[in-house]
This record gives sequence, C-alpha cells and structure tokens, in this order.
Amino acid sequence: FNSTGDKASVKLVTNGAVGNVVLKKKATVTITGEPTKKVAVTNNASGSLVKLAVNADVKATQPTTVNAYKGSEIGKVTATKDLVLNVGSGAKVDTVLASKAVEVNANKGSEVGTVTGSQDVAVNVAVGAKVDTVKSQGEDAKVTVSANGTVGDVVIDAKADVKVAG
Repeated sequence: FNSTGDKASVKLVTNGAVGNVVLKKKATVTITGEPTKKVAVTNNASGSLVKLAVNADVKATQPTTVNAYKGSEIGKVTATKDLVLNVGSGAKVDTVLASKAVEVNANKGSEVGTVTGSQDVAVNVAVGAKVDTVKSQGEDAKVTVSANGTVGDVVIDAKADVKVAG
C-alpha cells in the first residue's frame, strides 16, 4: 500500500478467495491473479480507478473509472454516479447499469452484454469488439453510439437525443 496525500495505489494479487474490496478514499486499485471466486469491488470514493484482470462484480457509489483487462469476466457493473468503463481485448462484461452518465469503450477483442443508462449514454465500439444491447431509460438523455465493431440493439425507453455512427 502506497499513499501520498489523497492518492493511494493498491495492488492486490489473489490466488485464493477475497471477500470484498471496498474503497473509502480515492485510490487506484489493481486486482490480478487467479481468485477461487468472483471478487466484489465497491467504490465509495470519487475519482477512483479500478483495474481488473480477474472475475469480478463492481458497485460504484461515486464517479468511477473501471478498466477491464484480458482474462477478466465482469458479471455486473452498477453505478449510482458517473461511470467510465474501458473494456480491453480479451475481457468480457455481462451487464452495465448506471443511474447517471455512462461511457463504455469496447476495444478490439472485447465483449459487452447490455449497457443501460438513465442519463447520458456513450458507447464506443472498436473494430473487432461486440456490444449486445445499448439501452437508455432516462428522459431527455443523450445517447451516442459509435460503432466500428458490432452492436446488437439500441433501445430507447424515453424521449432522447440519439446519435448512431459507424
């Protein structure tokens, strides 16, 4: 654990079971290894960066950036504040559910299931990446889908400004 003022950097290598990883102060946390069960990560600190190369679920109560790396399988990312999710080559994310603004960047070789946002939704899909569904549930939301890769359905449940390119 390295800490300088308000910045903390934590690297966790797990080859067994880890209960919960909870961030209460702004930090960059990197989790790698081969855990025997899915890691539960909760971010309660604005501006934190969560880097994952393991199977995990993420809950964010403050603005958060999550990077999913090769080999990671993220079951669910739930955010009650702004969320940026970067999905790297060889990473998979099943479900993203954000009640504020959400940006998902699916890089070549990545797979994302359903992205649901209640405010602004931006999904960038690179060549060789796949996103099954982009869904907007918020009134007057801005939805932007930039698809050079594969996008299944774009579902708009309320009045929204929608832009689809690619």
